[in-house]
Amino acid sequence: MSAVVRQAHCIHSRCLVPSHPGPMRAAAAGRTMAQDSRQAPIILLDVMDTIVTDPFFEHMPRFFNMSFKELLAAKHPTAWVEFENDIITENELIAKFFADGRQFDGQALVEHMVH
Repeated sequence: MSAVVRQAHCIHSRCLVPSHPGPMRAAAAGRTMAQDSRQAPIILLDVMDTIVTDPFFEHMPRFFNMSFKELLAAKHPTAWVEFENDIITENELIAKFFADGRQFDGQALVEHMVH
């Protein structure tokens, strides 16, 4: 995490992201890192469609020349969730993406989503 982002998540010298206390914070409090063993709270942020665009809603339908509704009807019912949860690999997702088993150029889809 960059210093700017880390700084944005710190309020009144209490860091809200999981990390070790760090020498600067411990020294500012007059302690060594070994003495400053408190755990910072963990805050999870959902940045999808705010900072990061989710390709599933816009890029994928465009790549397949389908509406989003058509893509939902054609895709495998669990493949995307399995991929998102790291149950299957990217290659396995590509192989089972469509419920009817149709094949497509997976590398072209990846390139479409990142450009």
